[in-house]
Amino acid sequence: MGLMTLRGPSGEIAWGYRGAAVLGPWTMTTTDGGQTVQLTADVVCHDTCAVSQSPLTFICRRPEREPWRWPVQSLQIAGTTLTAVLGPQE
Repeated sequence: MGLMTLRGPSGEIAWGYRGAAVLGPWTMTTTDGGQTVQLTADVVCHDTCAVSQSPLTFICRRPEREPWRWPVQSLQIAGTTLTAVLGPQE
């Protein structure tokens, strides 16, 4: 399997049940048959302490359906851009 890209208008990073970051438009790219999942997103706002904690989860809400969730393996915020490596979808 090759490259796959998903996009969304908004998302969030959560630390347990607490919001750690509110995200605007995001792009998720998978390579290596889904082994490597890279997330890039615009950061609307974030809690500096919460985004440095573990475990973190990327949540993509879907209208009238259960949200999709991925564990965050690593995360960096530079200015208003978030980049993260995600684990397998939960």
